[in-house]
Amino acid sequence: MTEAMQGTRNLIAKALTAAVRALGVEGEFPDLELGRAKGPDRGEYASPAGLKLAKVLRDAPDSIAGKLAASISIPGGAATVQAVKGYVNFKLTPEWLQRLVAEVAARGPGYGSSQFGRGERLQVEFASINPTGPLHIGHGRGTILGDSICRLLEFTGHDVQREYYVNSDNTQTRRFGASVYARLHGEEPPEGGYTGEYVTEIAEAARRDVPGIEELPEEEAEPKLRIYAIKKIIEQIAATVGRLNIHYDEWFWESRVWESGLAQRAIDRLRESGYLKDRDGAVWFGPALEEEDGLGEQVLAEDEDRVVIRSNGQPTYFA
Repeated sequence: MTEAMQGTRNLIAKALTAAVRALGVEGEFPDLELGRAKGPDRGEYASPAGLKLAKVLRDAPDSIAGKLAASISIPGGAATVQAVKGYVNFKLTPEWLQRLVAEVAARGPGYGSSQFGRGERLQVEFASINPTGPLHIGHGRGTILGDSICRLLEFTGHDVQREYYVNSDNTQTRRFGASVYARLHGEEPPEGGYTGEYVTEIAEAARRDVPGIEELPEEEAEPKLRIYAIKKIIEQIAATVGRLNIHYDEWFWESRVWESGLAQRAIDRLRESGYLKDRDGAVWFGPALEEEDGLGEQVLAEDEDRVVIRSNGQPTYFA
């Protein structure tokens, strides 16, 4: 409902209440349920006031509705009033609608906005697709939906930050780095890797921009290539969403969580509190482990398979 519609509804509600008081109703009376009319032939708003006040006034609903309709005057001639079968119907006038069109045109895109949010700071993290390749049409839904939510929040007076969470240390991005390394050496990407032509293009760009990268062993080259490749993809993603007039305020890298020590502090706290358990060379979230079985072995709850640090030392996304 627009602000003008809301304002007009309030005017109608006050005029209806004043008419009820004019009929001699004092103190509290039933909710008159002023709302949108059920059909355009009944106008824009309607109230079953006659039915609601029948017991209070000890009169027929049609009679009460007729008396109310005859006495109601809407300020500014915004609506006409009609009584139908105990209902009081309100129809917005063409003159009011014409004035509304002029008001909307004068206010422009800001019409209908509010300060409901009172500057409350909110962060909306959306899309955040793994930065392992260009966006495709399937990613559009989440991207556009997220930005639309941001726009609505801004429209209601919130202070909004748009964030893209850059997965930089998960399994997929490591495969991405390994794929670039393979292409750098004229080899096929590993199983589950990335085979698109863009991978070869990134590998050749890395050969130019990161001197000596092809001479490093894979364990040293892969992290460097991964970061380089992710940055290239982020540039592409930013350009793609930019064409939709979508811009992020923050590109937050997953690696920052670990570099800052925040994630490790959280893990340390969990371990100190007894929530982490070591098993099979990995670190598990303790509540996902059931009590020992009859043979003295811990049994993993199948519906809560939660590894925090893999046996190869790599943290999981859950971590």
